[in-house]
Amino acid sequence: YLSNFHSLILCLFLDGYKNILLVLILQTMVFSTEISFSEIELQEKITKKLPIHKKKYFVSLNINTIDVVLKEGSDRIFITGFTTIDTPLLKNIEGMINFSGKVFYENKKGVFLLTETEVESLNFEKLPKKYNKAVSKITAKIANEAFYDLPIYKLKDSKLKDLILKKTLDRVYVRDKKVIAEF
Repeated sequence: YLSNFHSLILCLFLDGYKNILLVLILQTMVFSTEISFSEIELQEKITKKLPIHKKKYFVSLNINTIDVVLKEGSDRIFITGFTTIDTPLLKNIEGMINFSGKVFYENKKGVFLLTETEVESLNFEKLPKKYNKAVSKITAKIANEAFYDLPIYKLKDSKLKDLILKKTLDRVYVRDKKVIAEF
């Protein structure tokens, strides 16, 4: 936030009462400005971009539907993906992948992305257990790439609040089943 001293200095460099009024308005907005997006909003945004098809090495991953869960006190978004995996040995294996990713803010683009994706668990009935570890590792890499290319929220330059947040983001966290970005 802008301290009174910083506001005064800024006002001295700006001429006219309109600029003083603008600084006071901005200071009021900056004191507790945050944006938030809920599980439902995240679910809707990601669902619009489905299905996701990605291939890495010898594994193709298709994420067809998802469920989003936000856990209090965590900086991660948890996603259950209903997926199909294809490998040279195993074709069209359907199942679920529970994974999570950290919320990352890409300043240049003004977008929030998922990064550092981890597979929490796999559940594929037709996948032999001996392949779980290998499929888990490669699936995490594929999911990381897929979601890094898929913004979960984009700040808009047309909104003053988003424009300020874009330049001064302080932290991102989960509270009350919402992702909160504040400055």
